[in-house]
Amino acid sequence: MSDVNAGDISAEGRPSAGAELVQNLAEAANRRPRRKDIRPLAHLLPFVRRHVGDALAAAFFLLFSTAATLGLTAAFKGVIDKGFARGSGDAVNSAFIGLGAVALVLAIATAMRFFFVTRLGERVVADLRRALYGHTLTLDPAFFLKTRTGEVLSRMTTDITIIEQLVGASASIALRNTLSLIGGLGYMAVVSPKLAGFIVLMVPVILAPMFLLGRNVRKLSVTAQDKFADAVGYAGESLDALDTVQAFGREAAADSRFGGA
Repeated sequence: MSDVNAGDISAEGRPSAGAELVQNLAEAANRRPRRKDIRPLAHLLPFVRRHVGDALAAAFFLLFSTAATLGLTAAFKGVIDKGFARGSGDAVNSAFIGLGAVALVLAIATAMRFFFVTRLGERVVADLRRALYGHTLTLDPAFFLKTRTGEVLSRMTTDITIIEQLVGASASIALRNTLSLIGGLGYMAVVSPKLAGFIVLMVPVILAPMFLLGRNVRKLSVTAQDKFADAVGYAGESLDALDTVQAFGREAAADSRFGGA
């Protein structure tokens, strides 16, 4: 009989259960695709279409808030040109009232954008998680012999949370920044073409480090997700067989292995 311990090799020269588990996790991680293509995100469109009202409202307030942001710049310009430049108290008051009105519109538009974008993300993720669970129930039992239940649960929770952040925040922020950049450059080209040209020349210098750091952050994020899934999977199996772990006095080893995962 082989000695069941935390070693990599059993008494009979065969890999232990722990070594086999580590090997299976490594193989599963290697099989997992590392694609930079964002086209698979198009599969989220059917889920977004189910809540087209929230999507349209989010898009409307996104455009409205972006326009209000650009309008805030024009309002500041009016305070300086029409208020302080004239030196009249009435002109300054009127300019500041206009600035306050634009700021109020911007605050309302931003709040509504955040509300509808967040609600859209929550509803899309709820539908996606339900569809994923329904699909998991139809999988062949052989799939669960190769993949641990804890890892499947981790994919259904942690990984979908990333999609929720994408739909509910990241996509909206990216679109808002893109629209603000386009509108700001256009407005700047009208006010000061030379300054606009200088800004355009500085864009590659600013964006190059961001892209380089973004790639490293993306790799670290994927690695962290894999390690978290492994830890959750091992915790689920060890707790399911807690009586066996305690019978062999392997509590400390299990705790150490979970911490190492």
